[in-house]
Amino acid sequence: MMELEKGEVKIQKICDQLRKETLEPARQEAEEILEQAKKEAGQIVKKAKEEAKGMTEEAKKEIARERNVFESSLNQSVKQSLDALKEGIENQLFNAGMAEVVEKEMKNPQLIADMLQALVKGIEEQGMEAKIPEGVDPKQVASLLVDRVLKKFKGEALQVGHFGGGVQLKLTDRQMTLDLSDEALKELLARFVRRDYRELIFVS
Repeated sequence: MMELEKGEVKIQKICDQLRKETLEPARQEAEEILEQAKKEAGQIVKKAKEEAKGMTEEAKKEIARERNVFESSLNQSVKQSLDALKEGIENQLFNAGMAEVVEKEMKNPQLIADMLQALVKGIEEQGMEAKIPEGVDPKQVASLLVDRVLKKFKGEALQVGHFGGGVQLKLTDRQMTLDLSDEALKELLARFVRRDYRELIFVS
């Protein structure tokens, strides 16, 4: 009986020794591996979240950039459209209307004669050539001028120029022409009147 108990004790000791030398280290190693795996898994999840956040931020920035480009392009298109509309309105209403009035009035023989007399009176020197519009009778204009003014002109009293209305007065001694033709007047009026016209029509 004593021998049997001694044998069991030895077996138990051997089992304890085996467990201590093999099973315990294996379990401890398994626990360490599991703990390391948990840490790595946590790091992987953290990194994935950071990358996802970074991608989200970059996506937001890209969307903002695209929106800014779109808004800038839209604003530019709107501005160009408004400018084109203003120009169209200006050409249709202002330029066309002004041109019609100027062309009509600047073919009036009395107005042409008055313009010539005013120019000559302001200059008071010899050696001038006067041109009047095509389609206007030089004799009719000459009949409206006083003799003192007619004597200022060299050669033929009045010449027909290549313009639609108004007058051109050439100072032969100075090689200079005073242009009060319809085209010159339209350009002059457009330059100074257009700003007030724009403010009247387009400024709210």
